[in-house]
Amino acid sequence: METVNDLTPDEMLKQVLSPDSGIDPHDKVKRLAALLGWTMKDLAERLGVHEGHLSQVLSGKRPYEGTRRRIAEALNVAPEIIWPELADAA
Repeated sequence: METVNDLTPDEMLKQVLSPDSGIDPHDKVKRLAALLGWTMKDLAERLGVHEGHLSQVLSGKRPYEGTRRRIAEALNVAPEIIWPELADAA
């Protein structure tokens, strides 16, 4: 079975961007951040939030749309790539 570590950056990006990837938002964000050379701590710092808050947003415990949009913007992708349900809200 192919693991994330077996994928090239291009393959990982295609997998993450695929609408039917089955990858949950937390993993999508983690993978996109990794492609940029960032840890989740780096992403949290760029957003000006605590890493715990970022984790809660990504897990759905605090599904703040504004924070979700800021996360997507920091990762340079449309929010709908990470959270398909936001396409319906737009």
